[in-house]
Amino acid sequence: MSWGSNCNHHVLGHNDGRPSKAMPKIIDAMRGVHFVDIACGSLHNVAISGQGDVYVWGDNRSNQCGFDIQQHTIESSEILDKDHVRIPTLMPTLFGMKVTNVAQFVP
Repeated sequence: MSWGSNCNHHVLGHNDGRPSKAMPKIIDAMRGVHFVDIACGSLHNVAISGQGDVYVWGDNRSNQCGFDIQQHTIESSEILDKDHVRIPTLMPTLFGMKVTNVAQFVP
């Protein structure tokens, strides 16, 4: 679930164009996935599933979500634009690796 300000960076993971959510709402892209760790930031988020998969969403202007637009192509603009990962999506640079925890640095 997520709620709060969306800040135009898709940090809530709903991709519904709304700038904020006053009440918690289930993130459809995460429905049915068991998560064991999450790091939430003001611009992007990272979550680890029970299987060790890494999901990312939010601001990707510096490729911090692992999507280098020059190297990766995703066919659906519903998921990715040049600056944002709009919904929780498997991180391509860690695909196939089992990750057990995540942390986020905020300077």
